[in-house]
Amino acid sequence: MGLFRKAKKENVELKETNTLERTDFDKNKSEIEIVDFDTKEEKIENTLVTRKENRIIFIIIAALFLVVFLLPTLTSWFQRNSIFSYSDKVEEIVNNNTIDGMLEVGKEEGSITVKKIRFYNAAKRTNNQISLIYLPETEIKNVNNMEIYIELYNSSKNVIYRTKFTSDKKLERKVQGIFTMPVNEMIYKEATYIKVTIIKEDEFKTETDSMLCVKTFTDEDYKLEYEALYSFSNSGLISYKIRREVVMENSETDEVENEQRINKYAEYFEKEAEELSKTNVTDIAYDETSIEYTIDLLTFDLGKSDFSNPYSIGNVKRQIKLNEEANKWSCK
Repeated sequence: MGLFRKAKKENVELKETNTLERTDFDKNKSEIEIVDFDTKEEKIENTLVTRKENRIIFIIIAALFLVVFLLPTLTSWFQRNSIFSYSDKVEEIVNNNTIDGMLEVGKEEGSITVKKIRFYNAAKRTNNQISLIYLPETEIKNVNNMEIYIELYNSSKNVIYRTKFTSDKKLERKVQGIFTMPVNEMIYKEATYIKVTIIKEDEFKTETDSMLCVKTFTDEDYKLEYEALYSFSNSGLISYKIRREVVMENSETDEVENEQRINKYAEYFEKEAEELSKTNVTDIAYDETSIEYTIDLLTFDLGKSDFSNPYSIGNVKRQIKLNEEANKWSCK
């Protein structure tokens, strides 16, 4: 019985202890502060994060400035590598698969597009002719005013021939054509590369060089003196002056025969002057024994004349010299 009471007493004490603990917990529970996480509070700024963000913005701005500053240099670097298609002179020239901006004569690879005209497939033909195929991307009514020039280069990549790209009729859109260049035998043999470029009118206004070619031969009792003075700018031929004169060497020639010969040359000079008068050339002087005139190729207009103009603006000195020497002229 004593043990039973002792155990019962301990159980009563245990219950009272549990009751007290629960009561204390309830009291403490009412004193706990409830935090509302939705309530806006002033945030603490992290200066390390702010500095890092400022540094990133500064790097981006500096990188953009560097790209803009180096853009011309980067562009010129790409232009020196012919494996890239690049634009030149306000995107008027686009090279595709060229060798330093040139096509190799006799090979079909590559093309050069100039002012929306695609040039390709340069080839050597019979009778010392070199041809180039062209294909307009749009209709072109007057290609002669587009300042497009075609150049031939030798194996050392030195220009040996230049002529202006012209057409007597308008170019039709997507209609292929062939531009043919008759050249002398020497240029025909040397021609290795071909280039299509643009030369502005201003580049022909300043004379930087000249060449005098002369030819003298005797026709029975007459000596014929021919003279041609060629003027060049850095971009090629700009004008030439012609003088032809017949000089009698034997004064004992029969008077009738002498008059007949004089008339023969007088008719020749008169006919040449007549054809020149149909052009816009105004500097013409001639008589029975001589003729002299100057042709400014920058303004020359053939009009309806049958005058044979042997050269065009931009022709290089070498090609003219070779042509004249082949015809027994002496040039210096």
